[in-house]
Amino acid sequence: MTSRLEEEIEHQSIDWADLSLEKRCKLVDDLTNIYVSFQNIALGDDNPKKINPTSKSGAPTKNHDAISTMIKIKIISLIDTDCPWATMNNIIHYIKKKGGKYSSVTRDTVDRRINHLIKEGVIEKINTDILTEIELRQISHNRTFNFVYRATDSYTETLKNLKGYRPAPLNGFISYITEFISHLPEEKRIEIGEKIANSSKN
Repeated sequence: MTSRLEEEIEHQSIDWADLSLEKRCKLVDDLTNIYVSFQNIALGDDNPKKINPTSKSGAPTKNHDAISTMIKIKIISLIDTDCPWATMNNIIHYIKKKGGKYSSVTRDTVDRRINHLIKEGVIEKINTDILTEIELRQISHNRTFNFVYRATDSYTETLKNLKGYRPAPLNGFISYITEFISHLPEEKRIEIGEKIANSSKN
């Protein structure tokens, strides 16, 4: 017996089969544009000729696959918070929540990517012995870890000095996303518009 929530989700969902072949191709084309633009995002320098491969956050890039990118995004998102440290379990949980093939990511796989990012100087591994009890409680109430990870000071400085990055302007993403939404059925476009309007009020 299906629950009311499951029925609501099924009612709200839209499948590829609900769309014509023409619309499906247009949606895939828009997704490809977004994907290619994402590959070109860089968090390092506004001069594309000076971009260091380690500064790129797009996935996958030549040196970084999607898992490495997720690790960077997770740790970078903590830079300006009261708790800039992430545990291995934090990182693994973040990746697994993405679903699909990432739902079964192993600790060994994540550890290898972390070690690669450490060698590149993007993140650093910190022994919890140097942290205060207050800092440790901010990270987790359960002390089951001996090391945490954070963005290096040099990488943080690079990110904060980033100016406009021309190869992947934000306007391009907005345009591609708008195009993607425009190919959906009218009732779905209206629903998305209402969600955006409501979320902007919060």
